[in-house]
Amino acid sequence: MIFDEAEKRIIAQKAEAEKLRLQLSLATTAAVIATDTAQSSLDLILREERERAATDRQNLISQIAALVNATAEDQDKRLTKRVQLVQGEILSAKEELDEATRQYNAGMEQWSGGEEKFINELVISQDSLKKILVQDWQASALFYALLVGDSKLI
Repeated sequence: MIFDEAEKRIIAQKAEAEKLRLQLSLATTAAVIATDTAQSSLDLILREERERAATDRQNLISQIAALVNATAEDQDKRLTKRVQLVQGEILSAKEELDEATRQYNAGMEQWSGGEEKFINELVISQDSLKKILVQDWQASALFYALLVGDSKLI
């Protein structure tokens, strides 16, 4: 009886140990499966986050590039506008200078032509005056000679 009871007890303990071993084995298998599932999930999460981060970086780079390009275009427009304004002022000043030069040249030609005409008229008047003076001198010498009665003077 002691042996029967000891045998029953050993059989019961053996069954209990087998049951606990089976539970441990199932728990270990479940833990391994859960760990594998968790590892797969972590790998998926890591891959998705890396892809999302790469997409976010690319979007951010695109936004920065667009901002830099927009700023460059704005600067180019401002610079072009200012340069065109200065070029317009330069062109206007050049046109004013050209007009003033034309007026100056026309005035100088007119003045020079007037001076030349005046000099020509002065030379003609001088020549006429000399002829008149010579004629008057000759006439007065003749008149004097007649008046004095000196035939040598005539």
